[in-house]
Parts: sequence; C-alpha cells; structure tokens
Amino acid sequence: MKKKIYLTGLGMITVLCVVIGTAYHMSGMNTKEIRKKEEALEAFENLIIESDIMNISIVTGNAYTVTYTGAAKYQPVYEVKDGTLTITQKNGKKWFQNNGGEMNMVITIPQDTTLRNLDVESDIGMIKMENIQMERGHIESDMGEVILRKNCFTDLEVESDIGNVVVDCEEDLNAYSLKLRSDIGEITVNHEAKTKSFYQEGNSKKNLTITTDIGNIDIRGNADQTA
Repeated sequence: MKKKIYLTGLGMITVLCVVIGTAYHMSGMNTKEIRKKEEALEAFENLIIESDIMNISIVTGNAYTVTYTGAAKYQPVYEVKDGTLTITQKNGKKWFQNNGGEMNMVITIPQDTTLRNLDVESDIGMIKMENIQMERGHIESDMGEVILRKNCFTDLEVESDIGNVVVDCEEDLNAYSLKLRSDIGEITVNHEAKTKSFYQEGNSKKNLTITTDIGNIDIRGNADQTA
C-alpha cells in the first residue's frame, strides 16, 4: 500500500512538472509586452541573484553586461554597489496570473575574470553557467535544471528540489571532495553510476556538494569530457 501511495505521489509530481514547464515555455508565444534590454555595468566581483521565475545564464564575453528578454513588468532590478552585482525579481510570482511569457536573464563578465562569491536563489527556471572562474558558489533551485559547463571553482554547493544537475569542471575530479545525494534520481561521476549518497575525499581543499530531492546528478572532470 505504501509503495502504491509513493508511486502515485511521484506520478503527480511528474505531471505537475510537465504542466508547469509546458505552460512556461508555451507562454513565450504571447509577445505583446516582450522586450529585450542590454545594459553595460560597472565591474563587480560578487554576484547575488534572487529570481521568482526566469531562466538565468552566466557567461563570459568582452565586458560586464546584463541582458533581459521578457515582459517589461517582470524585469528584475539590478545594482552594482561596493563590487557586488545584486539582481532581484520582485514581482515574477504574478506571472501565473497574467501569462507573462518566457523570461531570460544573461549576465556577462569579461574573460579571465574571477568571481569571488556567487549566490543564486531561483524559484522556477533553468540556471546555466559556462566558462566561469570563481572561488565560492552557492546555487538554490526549487524547480528547473542546473547546467554548469567548463567552469573552474574552489568551493561550490548546489541544492535542487526538482530538476537535474549537470556539472563539468576544467579540473580533474580527484582534486575535489565530493558530497553528492539524490533522494529520487541517479548519480553518475565520469559516466560511472554511484549510490544515492556518494562521498569522495579530494587531494586538495576544493569542494563540490550537490543535493537533489527529485533529479539526476551528472558530474564530469576535465579528464573525461566525452559526450
């Protein structure tokens, strides 16, 4: 009986994820208020993001910029102060009532720049980061994939309620102390299946911690960057 209830609950969660995800992406067809705005920023070394519902990408380029695409009424506010860029989306929760369309935020930093601290809190939306060097990172996602590719970091923690987490880094994974846990999902490290709770002691002071309630965890180091 317990197994039947568990499977029924899991099925309901899966259906809910599909419905919300489909509605979110399909709503992008409503373009009456869609806008695209790119703005140059002052230099910063810390990044804080609080998001209700939007996709977030952090990439490298030629300058410090932020680009938002989506409904004007849901555009986040942002400010650079004392070397910290803070981005806050205050009214994104009203998206469900007003069909606000898909929203995307792209933060660009110059190549060969190192972020000292990264803190991201996202309710709904995909989080992507590519070719970023950082010292410390903390990412919290309630619903959405977290995809981090070709990054270098000293200490990174990812917490996901619903969604897969993919991390490949530019260093050998043996350098990292790994703490990985998935309640419902699979864990693979360099294509090798691991237990639901996996720990590895690294040969340096670098750390990677990932926990998911529902979702797979896929970790790769530079010694294994094959598909």
